[in-house]
Amino acid sequence: MSKMFPGIILIIVVGLIVYLAPWFSGFFTSGSLANLSINDGVFYVSNDAGNEFQPQSDGLMVSEIIDVVFLDNQSSYLCTSQGVFKLNNLKNRWERIKDETGVLEFPSRISSLVFYDNQTAFVAVNKNNRGKIYFTSDNFKTLKEIYVTGQDGTEINDLKISQSGRIYFLSTEKILGYSDDNGQTFKLMTHLDRDFKKIVISQKNNNVIYLWGDEYIYKSVDAGYNFYNLGFTLSNINDFFINNKEIIYIATNNGAFHSFDGGWNWRLMDSLLPKDLPAGAISYNNERGEVIISFGGRLYISQDGLAWSIKSISTNNINIIKINPFNLSQVLVGIKK
Repeated sequence: MSKMFPGIILIIVVGLIVYLAPWFSGFFTSGSLANLSINDGVFYVSNDAGNEFQPQSDGLMVSEIIDVVFLDNQSSYLCTSQGVFKLNNLKNRWERIKDETGVLEFPSRISSLVFYDNQTAFVAVNKNNRGKIYFTSDNFKTLKEIYVTGQDGTEINDLKISQSGRIYFLSTEKILGYSDDNGQTFKLMTHLDRDFKKIVISQKNNNVIYLWGDEYIYKSVDAGYNFYNLGFTLSNINDFFINNKEIIYIATNNGAFHSFDGGWNWRLMDSLLPKDLPAGAISYNNERGEVIISFGGRLYISQDGLAWSIKSISTNNINIIKINPFNLSQVLVGIKK
């Protein structure tokens, strides 16, 4: 009897696991885990340009939200540390994208996603100790590797496509690279003297490119072949945005700044804004002529930078503000981690 007892316990345990497996599966994929995670009520959407916000975190797993990407008026995507999620508008729920090639399976940190058209996209994936760029022409059904970083422990920080069709990428190898043949081949554009987070291309002039990181902003006026240090030395730049009038806005730990001359001179936006909090994110609504800045869990919205309306969101630290360029009344805010 004593010899049979452990075997009986094992059979019971295995039976319970089999019985409860569907429940656990539903728990981990239904958003129940997200309800216990850092994503609990910290991703919000407004459909009236920021007047009212509603939670929109259903379906997200425990992960860092890295970026929000809009394909058109109906399609929103999230780049996260656990893959790519697409918003199911009918269910108002984020759903993980699964490709047949298995590239987007966990663990896959997606640093950037750019669309060429409705079916074609380029994805920067940091996986298996390397940064890689993938191409899909069938709406994520399959992904093809087209570039990989040269050293272990390196990542792709950002991808951008200019209006001329040139693809740019930034890597932690301090490399800015590019492709002029739709990703068939990549070339070195320049070796950088430091690591940068993001590439920003002017809306009016593709030759004007900005690179920004924690402490520095570089500018190129010849499509990326040469860069100038703009000399902005305040620590911890958190966000960077250029509006349709080429005014630059940045959010830093020392507050929010703007520049009217392409980044050569900066002014602190200090009228009625918090003095003791970092600016976590910044954006601009080109249609309404409004700048939106986050300080802690509040959004400050203004047309002139002097008078501000304040919207409180139910989170402590807003680090993402994204305005849908296809529907400027839609604003998404959330946290990165």
